[in-house]
Amino acid sequence: MDLAREMKELGVIRVPYTDVRRDGTLRGPNVRDTGELARASGLKVIASGGVSSLADLAELAALEPDGVEAVVVGSFTLTAALAQMAGGGGAALPRSG
Repeated sequence: MDLAREMKELGVIRVPYTDVRRDGTLRGPNVRDTGELARASGLKVIASGGVSSLADLAELAALEPDGVEAVVVGSFTLTAALAQMAGGGGAALPRSG
């Protein structure tokens, strides 16, 4: 958190946040800490690490008012993500490719 505040003072407006304990595990993102970073620092946050389902995407999207503005994903298609954000459901989809 201290580093994020220092970056903001230097003029940085956006940072990626990855919970390295979850990155690559497909166990879900650290929604609580991602939101807290955005709220406490005032920075725009790009969430990463652990995202494995469209439900994860919906949880992070709910943090948009707090400053979470983007998500790094690799376990579903853009088409599925866009459908989720348009209200198409929150089921997990298998990874393609």
